[in-house]
Amino acid sequence: MITKNQNSSQTGVTYFALCKKDSGKWGLVNARGELIVPFKYDDLGTFVDCEGDFIHIEVEGKYGLIDCLGNIVIKPIYDDIIRFFDGLALVEQNKKFGYIDTSGNVAIPMIYDSATDFEFARAIVTLDNRTFCINRYGEEIKKY
Repeated sequence: MITKNQNSSQTGVTYFALCKKDSGKWGLVNARGELIVPFKYDDLGTFVDCEGDFIHIEVEGKYGLIDCLGNIVIKPIYDDIIRFFDGLALVEQNKKFGYIDTSGNVAIPMIYDSATDFEFARAIVTLDNRTFCINRYGEEIKKY
């Protein structure tokens, strides 16, 4: 078994992501050794803090999020999911970037060539060789 220690900042509970050597699949157990998430994921990442604790999952090269009980919160359809800031996570899909909310709804479409996390209610994005700042609604707010 390969182990990754997971500490939930929301609940203070410690979880362990385990990988079975025979299958190469990851699962999640709590500190008492109880299986919380079956061994079915290609990878389990670290906790993502945002209005609850979510864990990155990987299935066939696509990323999503589950909660601490193994419920899928965001289906593994993205090429990458970056952490949440201001209630939005930066995601990549088909080499384009956009943002989703904590329910997995697309808040800002995947149209950008590059993008940063939100910080101070704005993100820096590049579209068609033009770099500028957007607000959480995808509206341009000032030139970069």
